[in-house]
Amino acid sequence: MEEVILFGAVHNIENTLHVLDQLKNYKIVEIWDNFSYGKHIYYNDEDFYVVKPHRISFDVIVLILADRYESEIRKQLIEDFGISSQMIKTWWYCFKNIKSQIIQKYELSYDVQLQMIVDYLKNNDLNVFQCGLAEKYQYTSKNISVYYDDLSGLHYSYWNGKKLYMRRDMSEERAKGYINSLRMEQDKTSPHCYEQQGLIGRKNDVIVDAGAAEGFFSLERIDTAKHIYIVESDPLWIEALEYTFKPYSDKITIIPKYLSDSDDAEHVTLDYIDGIGSHITVIKMDIEGEEKNSLYGAEKTLVKNRKLTIAVCAYHCSDDAEVLTRRLLDFHFTTSFTNGYMFFAYDKHITPELRHGLIIAEKKKSIHAYIWGLGEYYPKLRKAIKNECVIDGLLDSSPSFVKVVNSDSIKSPDILKTSMFDYVIVTVDDVRSIRECYLEYGLPIEKLICLWEIEENDYDFIDYSIVKLVKQEYYLEKYKLRLKNAPFEYGVNCGISIIDAKVLLNKIVKEKKSLSRFGDGEFEIMRMKNRPWFQEPTIELSTRLKEVIQSAFESLLIAVADNYGNLDKYTEQAADDIRKYITQNNTREDTLKFLSPNKTYYDTYVSRPYIIYKDKARAEEIFKLWKRVWDNRDILLVEGETSRMGLGNDLFFNANSIRRILCPKTNAFQKYNKILEKITYYANKNDLILITLGPTATVLAYDLAKLGYQAIDIGQLDNEYDWWKMKTDRRMAIHGKTVAEVFIGRTPDMVNDLEYENEILCHIE
Repeated sequence: MEEVILFGAVHNIENTLHVLDQLKNYKIVEIWDNFSYGKHIYYNDEDFYVVKPHRISFDVIVLILADRYESEIRKQLIEDFGISSQMIKTWWYCFKNIKSQIIQKYELSYDVQLQMIVDYLKNNDLNVFQCGLAEKYQYTSKNISVYYDDLSGLHYSYWNGKKLYMRRDMSEERAKGYINSLRMEQDKTSPHCYEQQGLIGRKNDVIVDAGAAEGFFSLERIDTAKHIYIVESDPLWIEALEYTFKPYSDKITIIPKYLSDSDDAEHVTLDYIDGIGSHITVIKMDIEGEEKNSLYGAEKTLVKNRKLTIAVCAYHCSDDAEVLTRRLLDFHFTTSFTNGYMFFAYDKHITPELRHGLIIAEKKKSIHAYIWGLGEYYPKLRKAIKNECVIDGLLDSSPSFVKVVNSDSIKSPDILKTSMFDYVIVTVDDVRSIRECYLEYGLPIEKLICLWEIEENDYDFIDYSIVKLVKQEYYLEKYKLRLKNAPFEYGVNCGISIIDAKVLLNKIVKEKKSLSRFGDGEFEIMRMKNRPWFQEPTIELSTRLKEVIQSAFESLLIAVADNYGNLDKYTEQAADDIRKYITQNNTREDTLKFLSPNKTYYDTYVSRPYIIYKDKARAEEIFKLWKRVWDNRDILLVEGETSRMGLGNDLFFNANSIRRILCPKTNAFQKYNKILEKITYYANKNDLILITLGPTATVLAYDLAKLGYQAIDIGQLDNEYDWWKMKTDRRMAIHGKTVAEVFIGRTPDMVNDLEYENEILCHIE
């Protein structure tokens, strides 16, 4: 182990001791300084007192720690204390083994800059900056003028003609050395120079200067900037910054915190700063290894701010260059490194490697997006998206049903899981199910834009005036529909009678009736218009549905949607959806043609007693009545292959037994004859047959009733029961079960339930 004396720079000796600890090849004999003698330093279980330099009677290497005045110190040691010049080294001498490893590592590199550094190191000590920068600025501090401000008690110098104040603990000499090192760092050939990429002089920039220290970066830009946020945690630098920027107080906000990925008493995020005023356009970060965390606290800023340039230090940690670059590329920035390489001596683990100095990143001029949801407002809202936003694809939960564009060009949202994009733009007004699906894919919420929720200045590539106009038209249309439907809600009788769900359920319990239900999907298939995603319309299915609704079979009850009269019992959203459906496209008139004023109908929403109603407590009573229907009965469930009714809840706990026939989850009517054959094969006459197969269930219940079975089209009752148990106010995906009205719920997770598997009689494919 080599014995050494440390000379000078006692104010920064902690860093030196940290480095020597890692290098492990040096034993400290004494610590010298011309000015700080008497200071106590505790290191490796030893007490050291800083002493003045003096003559010594043994050979020992003296390491000059001061970055400046090396020649003056060397001369003093030789002339005043008789120390041999061969025994006087800079502290970079300690890195001789690291230097050898660096030369060996890079001497075969094809990188011209690395080759130049290798050639330089073969004849020179390792340093932070290679290729002569240290030598260039070795003596230039003599030419720096530093002044004392009597009012503040601080030293200052001039930087580009403006006063730049130093910390209170800096003497005149230390201030000169500090400014000289700053000049070296910002030399145009330095890898730490921000001006290699020309960030000065841009007008109206909103700048974040994180890790500002003395604030030179902000001072250079103060004249042209719109506003600068200085983030600095050191109280001594904060005091100096306040004096430096006092003449520019209207343009400066000093934030006395650490930049990071959380907002609290000590930390602040870029997203928080971006929300204070105008959007950030320039970010400079030199924050001692917190750069990665700070980018994670900037997701909204990185996504939304398109006019954004970032200059971030890439050398504090070994993987910074790779991780930071990858993070910025993920947010569609172009990235480049400043020229040259640095050696960082103050890492937690010193490694023989050269690192890039800065990453300069700029947001790409054009951005890429997908549009999700192609309903009636899509054509108008599409015009709000400006040309600089490239639309890479159109997405819809039911691609084959969309009429506004060629359905061949419309894709399932599943492609987002493997696609690169800047944004997903939602054009439908009800974004809740889309947001749930999007988050289920594990995608960043900051990249999801619902045009119905944005504010005027949120996105510069969206023409908000068009969005605002569409919103106004939407609300105008909503109130027009309310007005148009008002006569039927508050007076005009359609001439048909729809009996309440409670009466219906009591009748089923007492009289063992069967039930066929007609909702929007069934009526639309009868009209050969729109249809549910899980069942293609056919003339045969349309004809059969008409047969059922016109039947007068004694043991079969017919239920239709209670859409024709007062809607006060429904939630506002549900009532508006009903008004929109029933008043447009001649729907009221067309559907009433299928109904007879001389016939009694029941409420088809008996299977939907929860989500659409204002009175959520009513659902409990309906569910209790439903449970009476199968109390102590043997149930034969006919369901889609992933419906899994009753799984994970107690809906059928009071039934005597459950058996299941699994059917295709889509287009079940194509297998109608086979389904009916299997039901009649497995069913006993005393069984209760419960069917959930969309329009196919409506016809099956009718045919089975004619054959003497009790069959009930139970619809989405199981989903409603789960939502009621969850106490949710919206339709949402349910683990392990198909939820037809939620896109992500159409492909449920697999389940492993032995009891459920044992209930399955057959699987019709």
